Amino acid sequence: MKKLVVLLLPMLLIVGLSAVDFDISGEFRTRAAMYNDMAEDNGGHIDSRMMLKLSAQLHRNLQLVYGVEVGDITWGGAGGGLGTDGVNIETDELYLEHQTNFLNTKVRLGQQYWADHRSLVLDDTFSGIMFMMDDLGGLRAEFAYMKPAERNPAVNDDYHVAMASLYMDDLNAGLQAFYGNDLRASGNANFTVLPYIVLPAGPVELDATLFLDYQVNKGPADEEIGFGTAIKATVGMDPLTIGGDLLYVGENGLTNLLPYYQNGLYLFGWGKWHDGVTVAFPYPNGNKGLMSAVGFVDYQLSPKTKLFGHAGYLTTFADNNPGIGIEFNAGAEIDVIPDLVKLAPFAALGLPGDALPGTADMLYLLGTTVKVEF
Repeated sequence: MKKLVVLLLPMLLIVGLSAVDFDISGEFRTRAAMYNDMAEDNGGHIDSRMMLKLSAQLHRNLQLVYGVEVGDITWGGAGGGLGTDGVNIETDELYLEHQTNFLNTKVRLGQQYWADHRSLVLDDTFSGIMFMMDDLGGLRAEFAYMKPAERNPAVNDDYHVAMASLYMDDLNAGLQAFYGNDLRASGNANFTVLPYIVLPAGPVELDATLFLDYQVNKGPADEEIGFGTAIKATVGMDPLTIGGDLLYVGENGLTNLLPYYQNGLYLFGWGKWHDGVTVAFPYPNGNKGLMSAVGFVDYQLSPKTKLFGHAGYLTTFADNNPGIGIEFNAGAEIDVIPDLVKLAPFAALGLPGDALPGTADMLYLLGTTVKVEF
């Protein structure tokens, strides 16, 4: 905490002295989990994290945003033992946002967050520049240049990515595209398009994303095509909601940057309330392909308590591969203080397939997460 104060104090002093409009927001989270692994070892851990975002309105058309992440700090681990000293503060976001008069365009320059529609390619921060337009011929548009890797500054061997995102409000549909060029260093390049549409019809909603990924690779197969789909169907009948989530990734996979696709599972996915207990989630798994099929149910038990459950199956398409695993999980989301503090106890049971190395016939997870959003 001393280090956090040292980092934030200069900005706080500047803001206080200049009477700049200032806003603070963030999230604090502590998670506890008990589980076993494929070696049949039992264990568990507790960790804590805080994300803090500071926004300063320097001018009516200019905003400075600074975001830091403290943790994850594992209790008893580095920075979480006796004395709790350790290097655990990271810059998460650091950008200027300028509102221009040209086509009412916003420009963001620096380290910033962005996610594609289903988090299939990117759901994280990046360094670069982004242009955002609310009305480009009737479309909402975003264009970005991203710099995933700076290698030798004296050599043109960097990794460059260009992104375009278009959204049509009237149709609830959009198109996102990526061009990645890393030919000098790795011999790889890609052009990826992801059209998607959200179709609401009364209590039913269908969310469908397709992708096509043209890949240039350094190797025997110098050109390949990856393809797949992510489809989510939801039926809401208050207080009950049921649905299904299907992800299919073809054998050539999908070129990604930092994905965060959530299929509703914890042992065989990245779960909503814990993403640090995953046993196996081979996304997008290169030339083996992937299918994740998950059904879910939510039940609003009371104004402050919602129950949830998921059942899912994962497999790849490698030769003689009988599957990755089956998972069942359930839990509750409790509003301890509405719109501020949530508590989520949950449990998961997994039946691993023969694709996973190890001797465990059954996997388990018991967890509880406390989250404060402000």
